[in-house]
Amino acid sequence: MDPAGLEQRLTSQDQKLDELAQLVQGLLQRISTPAAPHGQDSDQAASPEPRGHPSHSSAFIAVPERYDGSPGMCNSFLMQCTLYITHNPSQFRLETDKVHFVISLLTGRAKEWATALWTVNSFKAVTSLFWDMTLDQEVSA
Repeated sequence: MDPAGLEQRLTSQDQKLDELAQLVQGLLQRISTPAAPHGQDSDQAASPEPRGHPSHSSAFIAVPERYDGSPGMCNSFLMQCTLYITHNPSQFRLETDKVHFVISLLTGRAKEWATALWTVNSFKAVTSLFWDMTLDQEVSA
């Protein structure tokens, strides 16, 4: 691949990473800010729910499978982590809880990448690192 083509591809990938980071940040904000039910104003949403109606979902979301750094599985892994974190907010009150959870699911080369994240404590940084590493592998392939 010529240098101009590689530069264009990297620029395109940077834009996609920025979009993904914005989406993840939006999801994290949704997690930390409960929304009012559709069709209710904020006064109605603040009132307690009637007895017999749990305030949390009873749906089961499985813990994501372990991730070894395979580029083709990066999207799926990050999606599963986001779903699990979103569904279990009481387990992830701090940003560090999210980072530690994701790191605990890593194996192989992905675990090696995570050593750089040990002190970062930013979920956005974690997802960004995965994208950078998988894109590097795709470009070199």
